[in-house]
Amino acid sequence: MGKCKLRQFIFVFGVIFSFACSQAPIHKQDSKQGKPLTIAVASNFYLTAKLLLATHPYYQNVKLVSGSSGTLYAQAKNGAPFDVYLAANSYFPQQLYKDGLSNKPVDYAQGKLVLYPVATGKSLEEILKQSNRIAIANPDIAPYGMAAKQILERNLVDNTKLVFANNVSQAFQFVDTGNVDTAFLAQSLLYHAHQQSKRAQYSQYLLLPLDTYNPIMQQATIMLNSNKQALAQDFLEYLVSKEVQEGIANMGYLAVNQKLDDNK
Repeated sequence: MGKCKLRQFIFVFGVIFSFACSQAPIHKQDSKQGKPLTIAVASNFYLTAKLLLATHPYYQNVKLVSGSSGTLYAQAKNGAPFDVYLAANSYFPQQLYKDGLSNKPVDYAQGKLVLYPVATGKSLEEILKQSNRIAIANPDIAPYGMAAKQILERNLVDNTKLVFANNVSQAFQFVDTGNVDTAFLAQSLLYHAHQQSKRAQYSQYLLLPLDTYNPIMQQATIMLNSNKQALAQDFLEYLVSKEVQEGIANMGYLAVNQKLDDNK
């Protein structure tokens, strides 16, 4: 990522920060409620969520619980004390809603899948053929892994090459430490890795065409067992606001053009 991209990031961060600081808290955190707002967040969105929350004064008292979408879904279904669930797909939030465990889900981002690392000029087919060990998130519980599986099956990749991670963040750790040759990742993870380290290697990836896998539409939902419904609703309003969506669109996602409906 060049200087232009870095300046764009700083500008976007400033937009988010100025927007956040201009918003008067509607529902301040009540110390009598005890525990802070707890948000279960899919691992691909964890760093993005941390950045967004850090720029909002009255969301600094928030606890983030990160993991694969499927693992967090199972925990939420079994009564884990989550106030908000940010999944990496629409399936798990919709299931919670159908089961009467959460409010109506809302889109908050669309994920983008990449293959990393990829040398300049190398095609997807060449990389997959030359790689002996390929990391993907477990497709049974991780949406990015499911998207990767669709591409691998289309390219007839031998399953013996695959190394399964618990989530897409762990897949990134596998490739970043050299334990595998390449990995299917969320573009957002490489974006944040580059921002933190400024190492050019994190820009050497192949962005996979959106029409080569089912859309990774990420949805959020408020758990009905939460006693912080108003604060959770405020957070979702913040997440889908125009200014925050502009920031998300510069962190490895596609923004969602959505006005938050009655979330009941």
